Amino acid sequence: MLNVTVKAHEFWLEPSDYNPQTGTSIGITLLVGQNFEGNPQPFIQSNINDFRILTKKNQFRISGRMGDSRPAANVVITEGLSQITHLTEAFSIEFTNQEKWDNYIASDGLEAQIKRPKSRQKVPITERYIRSAKTLILSSDTSEVFKDKPTGLPFELILTSPTDQWTKGSHLFTLNLHGNPISGVLVKAFSHKKKLMVSKAITNQLGEARLQLPTDDVYLISGVHIEPDPQSKSDWKSFWASLTLSIKKKMQTD
Repeated sequence: MLNVTVKAHEFWLEPSDYNPQTGTSIGITLLVGQNFEGNPQPFIQSNINDFRILTKKNQFRISGRMGDSRPAANVVITEGLSQITHLTEAFSIEFTNQEKWDNYIASDGLEAQIKRPKSRQKVPITERYIRSAKTLILSSDTSEVFKDKPTGLPFELILTSPTDQWTKGSHLFTLNLHGNPISGVLVKAFSHKKKLMVSKAITNQLGEARLQLPTDDVYLISGVHIEPDPQSKSDWKSFWASLTLSIKKKMQTD
């Protein structure tokens, strides 16, 4: 599913509608790319650790369309906020080009993270990476206010603003690793309309990063954590988190 040739690529979920009416079936596309431009990826069960939808009342695993990419799955939206999560298995990559490794570390702000341990940083370098993607879908006919919350992903971005405040401006995100806030991670926000990064911040000791979402738009929020990999022959293990959501002038709550 994830044929990544340049490591500094995001992986995200793109629903066909972020604010559908209750009972609507929408498509979920899996995308890999950069600057919010990506290539659809097929649904391959062996590459997926977990793929599910969480709603106000329950949660269940999503059965994708095997081999399909546009969309990879369809879900029926219930009233309120739906959190759709996708966790991949661990994938391996080897860096044989020093410039590519250095560019990857610099572009994702990983310099401080890799300086903490005394580990080899000269090619060839091997790495295992796991991707945790989430998207937020709010039914257009809901009258209740909801909040994003942890779903159990090992590396997860959480939007602290309640749904009635999903408007352009400043928003605080929390980043958790294995359920605990993590500091020192570069978090970026990408605009779907502009296809570029519009805001960035480094998480504080509470795992918080404040980002500016300047216009009514769909946004991709992403962050990367890297650490030594003692459980395999790889030098490093990385976790990639993404979150997609729609920001509007006024959410339809009546």
